[in-house]
Amino acid sequence: DVIATSLADVKDAVESAIAAGHRLEVRGTGSKSNLGRECNADAALDVSKMAGIVDYQPEELVMTLRAGTPMDEVEAALADARQMLAF
Repeated sequence: DVIATSLADVKDAVESAIAAGHRLEVRGTGSKSNLGRECNADAALDVSKMAGIVDYQPEELVMTLRAGTPMDEVEAALADARQMLAF
């Protein structure tokens, strides 16, 4: 398994998996890992260290996040602006 801390780490992991013919599971904090079908990957790419809100424009309803950003962080930022996710 690979713990990515940069886009270069992600790129390297994906290229290595492709070259080896391996299936790769990309995951964040794993909070939704019990949903859906079982993942039969050969390796995991953990992006949980790549977290944080990059940009938030409440007036435009636009938020840009890093891949491993926890939903709690997203929901807290939205709540501060009296907004919420529709789901």
